[in-house]
Parts: sequence; structure tokens; C-alpha cells
Amino acid sequence: MVSVVHALPQAESTEALVAALAAGLEPAAQPRLADALALARATYGESVVGTGEGTFAHAAGMALIAAGLELDPDARLAALLFAVPDHRKDAEEFLTGRFGPAVAEIVISLARLKKLRPLTRAASAAEVQSQTEILRKMLLAMATDIRVVMLRLASRVQTLRFFSDRPLPDQWIYHAVADTVLAHSLLRARPEVDPGRVGVMGISWGGVIVSTVIGIDTRFAFARVTEFTPAEAE
Repeated sequence: MVSVVHALPQAESTEALVAALAAGLEPAAQPRLADALALARATYGESVVGTGEGTFAHAAGMALIAAGLELDPDARLAALLFAVPDHRKDAEEFLTGRFGPAVAEIVISLARLKKLRPLTRAASAAEVQSQTEILRKMLLAMATDIRVVMLRLASRVQTLRFFSDRPLPDQWIYHAVADTVLAHSLLRARPEVDPGRVGVMGISWGGVIVSTVIGIDTRFAFARVTEFTPAEAE
């Protein structure tokens, strides 16, 4: 088991952040990480990711998690540069020239992986069925490099940390879990419902909610976290 704990340096010291990102690496890795850090800061500016977290803060958090997992320099660089494709149309060519093809490939694979989710969810049941094999092949191709998967997971962990730093009433997962418990109570109160046969299933972030709620509400008869999309579940 690997335990990863990180925090962005309280003092806004680029040197301290670079040192943390380069932990366990050869000294020669630091200039490249400093270059990527400066590029990320300049490129992302005040932009935010979908959760409202600053893009630069999210990238730095991902990279620190990668450092904590002792991933190689290219993975740490890719974490810092993960959102460059959102800001540059020539991202692949640009990153290849500046950081090498390995870093560029990881970044582009992360961008493609991120696009799969809305594509699948927006599709009808018939479209999902016809696209399943294509999507599976795309996922397999992107998962050839395990670092892509590791960084995607690092992104999810960073998002959870971002939310956990907020006051409890401001955390969306707090309200999501509370609403799930309330809905369960209302459902169990219906005379036509057998309370011993009520379960809960979560898809994607719903899986995170399910994993949390079953530790609080022990009345559920069963729980399942699934990778099915809503259309496939139907």
C-alpha cells in the first residue's frame, strides 16, 4: 500500500515546489520540471477546471501526487502540462518539441481519455451499443501506458482534496450524500416498498457517493459501484 500526502508549499516559493516535484529524481530533472511549472503557470493563468479549482493548482496537485508515487520524470511533467491541449491547438507538436514525444503522448492520451466520458454519456442507448467496441479499443490503446491511468487517478484524488478543503456545507459531496440518505428514508417509508430489498448503485462520481454513503447509512441491503454509463444501465 502506498500512502501519498502532499500540500502545496505555503510560501509561494517556486524553488520549494520544484524541489518537492523532483523528490527522488536526479538533479538533472529539476530544470525540466521548473520549465514545465513556469509554462503551466503562464498558460493556465486564472483558468479553472470543471470543479472550480484553479487549473494550475490542479496540475501542481496532480504532479505532487505523481511525485509521492515515485513516478518517473515524464509522468510528473505530463501532470503539470495536462491541460495544455485545452489552451493550444498545436499542443502535441509544441510539447513534443519542448519536452519530448513521451511527455506529449501522455498529455494527449489524458486529453483523449477526458473526452470519452461526455461522448458516451451523451449517446443514446443504440449509439452506445454501436460505439462500445470502438471505445473499448480506444481505452486499450490509451491504457498501453499505465502512467496515463495513474495520472487520471491522481486527477480524481486531487479533486477530492480540493473539495475536502472547503467548509463542509460548501462541499457538493456532503449534500449528495445527505440527499441520498434522505431519499433512502423517504423510499423506505412508502408502504409498497420492502425496506429489506433497497440497494444503491453508483456510476462514475456516483460511485464515490455510494462508497461514502454506505459507511454512513447501513440500512441498504446492497451497494454496487459500476462502470456502466446511464444508457447501458437502462
